[in-house]
Amino acid sequence: MLHDYFEGRQLAECPSNSSDLPVGGWLHYPGSFSIFVTTAITALVFSIVTMVKFNSVRVFNRRIRTDNISNNFWVAYFLAMTARCDKRAVDAARYANFDDETTLDAGLFISNVVLHGVVSLLLGLALNHQFKHRSATPPQVAASATNKLPEVNSTLARVKDTVVRTETCYYAAFLGYLITTLMMTIYPDSKVCFWVYVVFMWAQRLLIWGTTIRIISKPTLNVEGPSPRSKIYLAVAGILNVLHDEPATLLQAVLPVSCPFYVFSGVDFVLLLALPSLALFFAFLKTEYERNMEECIWTTVSQIQDTFDYRRF
Repeated sequence: MLHDYFEGRQLAECPSNSSDLPVGGWLHYPGSFSIFVTTAITALVFSIVTMVKFNSVRVFNRRIRTDNISNNFWVAYFLAMTARCDKRAVDAARYANFDDETTLDAGLFISNVVLHGVVSLLLGLALNHQFKHRSATPPQVAASATNKLPEVNSTLARVKDTVVRTETCYYAAFLGYLITTLMMTIYPDSKVCFWVYVVFMWAQRLLIWGTTIRIISKPTLNVEGPSPRSKIYLAVAGILNVLHDEPATLLQAVLPVSCPFYVFSGVDFVLLLALPSLALFFAFLKTEYERNMEECIWTTVSQIQDTFDYRRF
């Protein structure tokens, strides 16, 4: 049975027993399996493209990477999504003749819970990094302005403190999430462990939502910043991420439990939202990379000019 990470409950099995494609075959959930495989491949492609094309710039035949164009956290997020969807595809396609189904289900459930926490952590860190380094003011200009304007210096310090505190909260929520996951495996019948786990799970989500809202709504310290198009990409991606990341157990409470589309259940169509969500996150990071790339090049050239010793020539 395919398990939801929220409580490990069995999800709707499509196609149903009355269909021509029996659920007792080697592929228990063909609809879910195809969605997970497609999502995993998509995330893997995005991670490779991001690493190769949108993680550095070439200046004077040298690869330069600065914080305002670095997308390492996005690469890690896409790879974690690949691993998570691969795991869930294995869960959907595993053979029915395992000797110890209880052990298998427990292992898959725990791995899914841990991977869900890792994905949430990396998405949050990617957004937090973008919020921290989204200023379009060249570093040397910002430093000069900071020295001249005490009020700007104070504002920059507050923003930096907020970012650092948020990053610490991400790690703290993830650590609490892992600890409570371990406690749930030791005490599976404990309601206290379960609800503490739920609290940490939602803490991760609230942090992601908070960072997303800050990026979209909070004005930057300078004229430049994420374009309206980038903010739309991020807003829609965030909404779709919330929907497809909802515990399927909760989705089944409001969606049909049957298989209205033969091999696809209502939950499967919600899981399918992961694809446009990934595509829009990728469009967001690509747009932001292109916006900051010119700044990175000019900053590098200016630094070379400032340190170049013309007397040697």
